[in-house]
Amino acid sequence: MITVSVKLYGTLPRHIPGYDSQAGITMQVEEGSTFEDLIRILHLPPAEARVIIVEGVSRKASDTVSNGEEIGFFLPMAGG
Repeated sequence: MITVSVKLYGTLPRHIPGYDSQAGITMQVEEGSTFEDLIRILHLPPAEARVIIVEGVSRKASDTVSNGEEIGFFLPMAGG
């Protein structure tokens, strides 16, 4: 098992009852888990949790999570 920290932004916290925006979520997942796995475990809509930032770097949903990472899930953005 590995441990990661997750923070949710925009309207994503509404999917986690009692979510603390200051603390985020610390969770353990199986080694080899992907960001897609985290989205599924947290019951986040994949269409909403599309922007993944790990320590300032954009990641793909299919990328593997590493121990100790600080992960942010954001809503997709559009400009105009």
